Amino acid sequence: MSISFKVFSSRRLVKKLLLASIVIVTIFFSISGFYLVESYRRHPYSSHTETYKLAVLQAKTSYATSVKPSIIYDYATIIYNPTVYLSLANSVQYEFKLNWILYNNTKKGVVINTTHYLEPSITITTPAWSKKFPLTPKISESNSLTINDSIVLKDIENLVKTIDLEVQSASRRYDVNISIKLVVASTYSNGEKKQYVLEPYILLSVNELNNILVITTGGLTNTYSENNERITENKLYLPFGFSVSVASARSITLYTTIILGVVMMNLVFLASRVYGFTIEKNTAGLKKRVINGVVDESRFKLVVVSDIHSFNAISRKYDLPVICNPEIGKYYLVLNDTVYVYSETSNRDANRE
Repeated sequence: MSISFKVFSSRRLVKKLLLASIVIVTIFFSISGFYLVESYRRHPYSSHTETYKLAVLQAKTSYATSVKPSIIYDYATIIYNPTVYLSLANSVQYEFKLNWILYNNTKKGVVINTTHYLEPSITITTPAWSKKFPLTPKISESNSLTINDSIVLKDIENLVKTIDLEVQSASRRYDVNISIKLVVASTYSNGEKKQYVLEPYILLSVNELNNILVITTGGLTNTYSENNERITENKLYLPFGFSVSVASARSITLYTTIILGVVMMNLVFLASRVYGFTIEKNTAGLKKRVINGVVDESRFKLVVVSDIHSFNAISRKYDLPVICNPEIGKYYLVLNDTVYVYSETSNRDANRE
C-alpha cells in the first residue's frame, strides 16, 4: 500500500510541474507571437525629408515716368503710375536693389568664398521679331547692389522702327524688358561650388494703337533649397520602458516563437502521455498510460469491473494510475483500501459469448 501511495504522490507532483511548465511556456509563446505580429505590422525604417535653405535672392524695383506737363496729370513732370498715356511719356527711370543671403546650416558645410556678377540687358519683343541688347547702367554697392538708369521712349521707338524696316514689318505693339541678371557663386567647405541666379525685370508694354504704356515688374525673389532624406529605425516599445528596433524584433521574436512553439508541443505531448495511459483492448479503443506492477488482491477490497469504459471512467474520476500485471492480463486501480480490477481474459470471454 505504501508503494502505491508513493507512486501516486510522485505522479501528482510531476503533473503539477508539467502543468505549470505548459502554462508558463504558453504565456511566453503568446507574448512572443504578439510582438512577432506587431513587428510585421510596422515598417522597420522611416524616411524623413528635411528641407534646408541654401540661398535667398531678393530684388526691390522702383520706377518713375517722366511725362509732358498736362491737365490729365495735373501738370506733373514725374509720375509713378503703372499705366501712362504713351503720347505724354518721355522716359522711364528705373532702379533695382539686389541683396542675397547664403545659409551655412546645410550638408554642404559653411560658405568659405562667394563672388557675384551682373548681366544688365534690355530685350525688345514684337510680334515679328525679338532682339536683346546689353545695358550699362549705374551700379553702386553698399548694403545691397543698386542699379539705376533711364530709358528714353523715343529712342526705343526709333530703334523699333529701324528694325521693322529691316524685316519689313510694322510693330504697333511691343514689349521692352529691362532685366538685371544677378549670379552669386559660392564655394562650400566640402569643396562643392554652387551658383544662384536672380533675374528681376521691369517690363514696359507699349501699345501705340491704344496710346498706352503699361509698366509691370517680376522675378523679384528666388529661393534655393535642398532636400535631405534621413532614414531612421522604427522602435517597438516593450513594457517597463524598454524598446527594440523593429528589424531586431522581427528576428528575435521569429526564433523565440518557433522555439517556444516546439517546446510547448513537446510539453503537450508529454502531458498527454502522463495524464493518459495505454491499454491493449479488443474493441473499446481505450488509450492510457500504465504502470507495470503486482497488486496483492488479498489486502484490498476487490471490485471487478467487466466494462472497459467503466474502468476508464473510474481512473479519470479519481485521477488514479493504472497498475498492469501483464503476466495475468489484469489492470488495477487502487483507491484507499479498495482495488478495482479489469481482466482482459474475462473481457474476451464476454465478447465470445
